[in-house]
Amino acid sequence: MSAKKTNGKLGPFKSSVRTSSVYQGDGALYNYVGDNDLMKNSIELILAILQREHYSEKTSPFTSEVALNLDEYELKCTKGKTKRDNTVDFVVCLDKNKLLLVEAKLNVVNVDNIRNIFDKISHSKELLNIQPTSFSYHQDVVVLLGNDQFQQKSNRLRRMLISRSMNVKPLRVSDFYAEYFKLD
Repeated sequence: MSAKKTNGKLGPFKSSVRTSSVYQGDGALYNYVGDNDLMKNSIELILAILQREHYSEKTSPFTSEVALNLDEYELKCTKGKTKRDNTVDFVVCLDKNKLLLVEAKLNVVNVDNIRNIFDKISHSKELLNIQPTSFSYHQDVVVLLGNDQFQQKSNRLRRMLISRSMNVKPLRVSDFYAEYFKLD
């Protein structure tokens, strides 16, 4: 369905105004981590994180964008202990000092295995809250799904989680980049 143009404005299905926040780059992330050396040493390229999470597309929209690898940070905090709580995979800084939590499930076959996302979100926030800053959390939590059967997996995940939260947002990597990284 296409948007109708009426009186110079776009119809109800399209908007010319960005409604989401935009990635602020490595400066904002380094501002967030401050003097925390463990966090500083856990900042890396988003593409590298995605590749470890089985991103298999031939091309990627990400080049030099960075994120806080939360799994890596937690390993450093626990000094490599095998028993640790689960966290989301990474965090990016958006405008207005917002932290966006991102879980990459790029090769998941059964989305029922994502039920523990709320535990991951909770523990991730506990881990991040040790950092005294003026940053807050973006209302959405992104779950990156692979392109294979994306629509079915996305619908299943939404139905499964809708009773607990409307803010878990399943996206493809390309859609994630377009929504939070690409300036219009």
